[in-house]
Amino acid sequence: MGRKTTKQNTAAIVTNNNDRDDRTVVDSQGAGEILGVSKSTMERLRHVGGGPPFFKIGHLVRYRVSALLAYRDEREHASTSEYMKKKAKAEPAAEQA
Repeated sequence: MGRKTTKQNTAAIVTNNNDRDDRTVVDSQGAGEILGVSKSTMERLRHVGGGPPFFKIGHLVRYRVSALLAYRDEREHASTSEYMKKKAKAEPAAEQA
């Protein structure tokens, strides 16, 4: 049986994962803790799209810690105006797809 994810061991995984080892994975609860959102938000993002990449092993959903950190880092902004400029650039590309 696998080890249950807790905030303490999720924090340890992120802290000890400076090299962003692609083998380190967490479940939806752990992914939410890393990103600061609920497990249900992770599930919604997985179903509607726009969330971090995930994979399934049977019925188990897993996220690579490296992918979660990259997803978080891509959404970092210095100001609201910077965010709006990036958003405006992305919208025309999304409409063409």
